[in-house]
Amino acid sequence: MASATTDVQTVRIPRQGVQAAPSAQDTAALRRGRGNQYGALVPQPAPPAPAVHRVRGEDVLVRDWRRTGEGEFVVGLDWSGEHCFFGPGPGSAHPEMLLGQTLRQVGFLVAHTGLGVPRDNEFLMRDLSYEADPHRPTARRAPRDLSVKVRIVLAARRTLGLRMSLECDGEPFATGGGTFDWVPRQVYRRMRGDFLTARPGPSPAPVAPALVGRERLDEVALAPSGRPDRWQLRGDTGHLAFFDHGVDHMPGLVVAEAAQQAAYAVAADRAFCPVRLDLKTWRYVEFDAPCWVEAHEVAARTARARGIEVIGRQRGETVFECLVEGVRSPLVGG
Repeated sequence: MASATTDVQTVRIPRQGVQAAPSAQDTAALRRGRGNQYGALVPQPAPPAPAVHRVRGEDVLVRDWRRTGEGEFVVGLDWSGEHCFFGPGPGSAHPEMLLGQTLRQVGFLVAHTGLGVPRDNEFLMRDLSYEADPHRPTARRAPRDLSVKVRIVLAARRTLGLRMSLECDGEPFATGGGTFDWVPRQVYRRMRGDFLTARPGPSPAPVAPALVGRERLDEVALAPSGRPDRWQLRGDTGHLAFFDHGVDHMPGLVVAEAAQQAAYAVAADRAFCPVRLDLKTWRYVEFDAPCWVEAHEVAARTARARGIEVIGRQRGETVFECLVEGVRSPLVGG
């Protein structure tokens, strides 16, 4: 159970970083990298697991990387190993968790290895998004040559924005990106206060895995609430894909997975094929109070798609919002 008491107010995620915007010289230096150590033009080997914020080497999805220009990188990927991440949903053209985890790991790689951000800094995810082509599937097969082209689109002193294009055998199949802030450990300790030592408590019983497109109970991020469009976000289910080390708040990728599962439950269709995710986080999801996840259909931006908006609320305040869009899967008959 979290050690923080319930009368402590929810901590907002800083929207503009901790310090003032950098000068043009600072921005140019970040885009270039800091010398040969961080701006390598020749392929570099896979980073150690801590460089992409994982514990096990098997869960590192980066195969190699190189800098190709000012603020640009190419990263080789390996989705075929013995990683712990979930497989695709029944109608999915791509493994959604691997897409999100790839964006996350590449972001850390560029920050630490590409720009020299110290590994003991704490990262705060503002937003994460992707769009995927359902007609160029990577699910249920072993892609031979996976890579991602990365471009820095925002480089402030402690903020990094990235756009990425994922390719399989030289053909693009998804685009995505995210925005991350980071702060030194001592600043983070002051920000978090009593929440710093918080840890997840026991999780409530999950909904049936098939309802949310999963196979195992420990893959389910949602617990029933008595309503078909509302669930309680579960904490640590025991699965390494959710928690592989101690954290003081709900990880952003757990929130993204919960949104995907809520969308699947509302779609109520095994042929639902996610093609878009747009997640924005407004506050930390804490461990000391229930987080309620609600989902409902909305107008989709993608042609011939269903749009589902997912909202997370804790103590009556919105902590995250996510739009998930999906089409009928070209991989499912009928």
